[in-house]
Amino acid sequence: MAILTIPTTNDSFQRMTVRLDGRDYVLTLLYNQREESWYLSIGDDESVPLLSGLKLQANWPLLWRHRYNTSLPPGELMVTSTTDSVSPTLSDLGEGKRCELTYYDRAELVAAKAG
Repeated sequence: MAILTIPTTNDSFQRMTVRLDGRDYVLTLLYNQREESWYLSIGDDESVPLLSGLKLQANWPLLWRHRYNTSLPPGELMVTSTTDSVSPTLSDLGEGKRCELTYYDRAELVAAKAG
């Protein structure tokens, strides 16, 4: 079982390759200044789009609506907030900040449902 904090920065555009449940995915984060919101896109290991334009919301399972898409990671992505359910802004998303992008692997989800 594993919970992974995905390293992010204050850059308004970020692209990173992350290993989730034994498979590489390309995550792209884009900050929309007008809306003051982050958006996430997920691609496979060759950057082929799997999911695009998912708005990051604090303390909400981001992939639950997309369980039918078996190309996506089998766990759950969530923006965990240490203080409230307000979605992250440009300056408060990242390791050690108010909001962190977190991945709960498949085994962690199974254990949570069982217990």
